[in-house]
Amino acid sequence: MEVAVTVGIVVAGLLVARLHLHHRQRASLTVDGYQKARVVINGRYRPDMLRVQQGVPVRLRFLRREDNPCSERVIFAGFGIDRRLPAFQETTVEFVPTVAGTFLFTCQWGMYRGSLVVTAPRGGPKSPRAIKSEESMAEAKERTYIKGQGIER
Repeated sequence: MEVAVTVGIVVAGLLVARLHLHHRQRASLTVDGYQKARVVINGRYRPDMLRVQQGVPVRLRFLRREDNPCSERVIFAGFGIDRRLPAFQETTVEFVPTVAGTFLFTCQWGMYRGSLVVTAPRGGPKSPRAIKSEESMAEAKERTYIKGQGIER
């Protein structure tokens, strides 16, 4: 009985810790019609989950607070975006999410990972390119570019 209680407490603690490790942010709408969000990079992406609306332009500001080679690029494979991020500078990435779903964004080596959740207007279709499982997330990682050289894994 004591073992079951201990296991239950440990599992509950791990679930609470997992919830706190994921930092989420809903993009805010600016007066010029952009959804905006800021991501700070220092050992990982913060927040690591961004929520935006399909069809509305997005302006993401990436502030790279490190010089770790892993964080030199941010890649949104589902949108064909591969952007260089200079160390200790802020870089803006703008695009229009044309399809709904959950899309992975990573560094060039796939070690830093985040999710872009694009919500469809009511009744809108979802994209077949959207990431729906861990298996398809691994496939998206395979499409990322190595060190921005344009070489696919």
